[in-house]
Parts: sequence; C-alpha cells; structure tokens
Amino acid sequence: MSTELDLRWFGPLPKQLTFLRSPAREAVYAGGFGSGKTLSGGFKALLAALEHPGTVGLVGRQTYGALRDNTQKVLLEGDDKPPIIPPELVATRSEKGGTSVTLHNGSEILFRSFQDWNETKLLGPNYGFVYVDELTECTEKVWLAFLSRLRHPAGPEQAWGTTNPNGHDWVWRRFHPDSGQAESDTLLVHAPSEENVHLSDTYMAWLRSQQPEWQKRYVDANFDTAAGQIWDEWNRTVHVVPPFEVPYQWTRFESLDHGRRNPTAVLWWAVDPEGNLIVCDGYYEPGLVEQHATAIKTTRGERKWPPIVADPQVFTRGFDGQCVNDEYQRHGIQLQAAANDVAAGLNRVSEWLTRRAGEVFPDWHPYAGTLGPDEQGAPRLYVIDTPGTQDLRREIPDYRWRDLSPSQADKTDEPEEPRKKDDHACDALRYGVMSRARPWAPAPLRTDDDPRERRQLSVGLRDRSF
Repeated sequence: MSTELDLRWFGPLPKQLTFLRSPAREAVYAGGFGSGKTLSGGFKALLAALEHPGTVGLVGRQTYGALRDNTQKVLLEGDDKPPIIPPELVATRSEKGGTSVTLHNGSEILFRSFQDWNETKLLGPNYGFVYVDELTECTEKVWLAFLSRLRHPAGPEQAWGTTNPNGHDWVWRRFHPDSGQAESDTLLVHAPSEENVHLSDTYMAWLRSQQPEWQKRYVDANFDTAAGQIWDEWNRTVHVVPPFEVPYQWTRFESLDHGRRNPTAVLWWAVDPEGNLIVCDGYYEPGLVEQHATAIKTTRGERKWPPIVADPQVFTRGFDGQCVNDEYQRHGIQLQAAANDVAAGLNRVSEWLTRRAGEVFPDWHPYAGTLGPDEQGAPRLYVIDTPGTQDLRREIPDYRWRDLSPSQADKTDEPEEPRKKDDHACDALRYGVMSRARPWAPAPLRTDDDPRERRQLSVGLRDRSF
C-alpha cells in the first residue's frame, strides 16, 4: 500500500514547517492557544513513522485521560479535523497495555501515559522517536529517561514536545537560548496564537480580552511569566535592548548584593540624558570579597565611580567589631547603604518597568521614536543584552511572591513578600532603582498631531549625578 501522505487539509504554517522539518535531536513547539501544537507534534510523529519503516515511536502525555481525550483522539479519530493518521495507513490496532497502532510499513506507534511510571518502566523498550504532548507536565527526569531510549536501529533518534510555556522551568532552561543553558542540537519554535491565521476574529478578540498576565502565557506563549510573578510588567522584547555603545559622559553608578556561598550580584548602570535607567553589565559569582573586588575593578577600568549602592547588611558589625564593608574597603571598593524597604523597592522597580501611554522609546532603542508595535508607550528601565546581564534577565521573570502552604491558603491572604530563592540580581536591581527618585510621568508634550511623535518633558530626574 502507498504511504504517501496527503497534507492538503493541514496546510502547515511557516513555524509548523520549521518544526516538522527540523533534524534536531530535541525540539519543542511552544505555542499559545489555537497555535496548532498537537497537530504539529502529531504530524511530526506520523512523518517519522513513514520515513523510517519498522521504527517504534512513543506518543506520551502525563495523564491517561488527557492522552485518550485529546492527543490520541486528534491522531487516531480526529477532532474538528480528519485524523492525523489516516485509517488506511493502519494495519493493526491493539489496546493491550494502552493503545498501539502498527502501520503497513511496519512502524509501530505506542500511546502511553507516564503518570505512574517509575524509572525502571521508563527504561524498558528502545524507541526511534518520542513525542510528549504538554511537555511542561513532564519532569526533566522523565524526559532524560526517554532520551536514553532513543536507540532503535530504524531511527530517527529524535524526541520532541509541544506545550504552553510555564515560566523559567526545565523546558526553558534546556531549550531557550536566553537561559544560557540550552543544550546543543535542540530547537525551540515559539508560536503565539496569532501564528494561526485561520483562527476567527471572534476567538482572537476573546483571547485578547482576557487579563494581561493570562494573555502573556496562553496567547503570547511568553516564557517570561508564571503564577505569582512579582514584576509582571517585564517584557523581554521591550525592556531588553541589543548592545550599543553607551556614551562615556552618561551618568554611571553601581549596585551590589553581597554573598559568599550564595552569589554576589553587581550591576553596572547608566542614566541617559532623558533619565532612563539602563543596566549595562553585571557580575554574578559566589566567593570571597577579594574575588568580587577584583572583578569589580576589572569591569570599571580607569573610570572613576561613586560608592556602590549595597545591601545595608554589609555594614552590620559582628561580635569582633568587623563587617563586610571593611573587607571591601581594604580592596579599595567604597560602598554606601541602599534603601532596603523591600515593599517600597518592589513597587519602585515596577514603576520604572511600567510602560507609559504617549511616551516614545529613546533614540538608542530598536523602537526609537515610536510608542512600540502595540502603541502602549515606553518604560523607563532597560537591560542591555550582554553576557553580564544574563543572570538578571533570568531572575526577573522567575521572581515570585512567596507561596502559602496548602493548609494556610484558605485561612489567610496571600503574603506580599518575595520568595527567597535565586533573587540576588533582583536585589541588586532593587537597590539600584531605590537610589533614584521615582520615574517622572508628566503629561506628554505634543509636537504635532501624530501621537507617535509625542515627547515627554524631562523633569526631576535629568542627569542626577553623584
């Protein structure tokens, strides 16, 4: 029987084609609602089975109910579209131990939930390919176990997942280039809901009528959001800018959160003539004060800097009368105590990150002179995309409010204090921002009738220097 596949009813969109054609050993299609995640993953499974006769593939999902009612149904029975695997390609179907189908070319596809699997069971058969639907429901340990079984002689030795992003979890760390930990031979395809041009205007309007935080995750497929995010104003496409030569005459300052076993985080800042704050570089390492001081002086070069705004705890003296500040001074580094009201600092950072209606982006930003592609205006705080700011860019989206235990959740309000984990660069950010006044927000001055040409009156923060 012919194994030619009729894709006319599917009509893959550009990002779906990239995903389907990718030879990467590991791939993820991270999409918003309606972006065709399961269709993309399912068709990739069928193509692998057809192109590698005699192989064995696994289609998996965390729970049996979700596997049966969604993923398996889309592949074998169809939903609002025909089944991905046409019945005429199926030679046999078995329900023993879960659904399995064997195609006429000898390839076998197993449908399995792994909710109750242990590592021994996962390390059973060899696979030619593995497709996990809703990959964020899977643990990295399970994923690695699947990868270890990609050794079926018929190939193609590939694993892929489809999912909606869930913040800076293991999927982000393993696949996203911004994590700094992305594995080699991996592919991440990012597809917001608008990628599917066939979605109705009514449905898209409903999606876009939901809460902004919900839209960021489920419509924009943004990894920089998760439940309880503190600075949900953060948007990488807006706040992160490509490297550019910062003029020497711009005001500079530094902020520091000290650690020894935990990382010491240092941020280098610039203030442009309009009062915008720019984090230009950073340092993030555990160790002794001598090590940190050497790194600070290396980054500073010959430029004269004011005292570093630092966590006030470095000035706390112990029983021997010594404090951390003394150690920095011995190495020629001057510190000054930062304002350390946590609630005020969190709020102040939010103010600087907030986009302001009618305010255009600065000349050095990719959106220079405009209100941005969505016309929401410009913020006042930016981070340059350099290796030194990587840890700050990693921490901000994952900086969350402390959770209550399940037994407390129904008895008290949610706490308004951050979770104390992976927050060292965020603390340094807070100290730096608290050394500035609140961002000014006067009414915009119009230069003509085009709102994109509005300019703000520079008041209150222009070139505050030490």
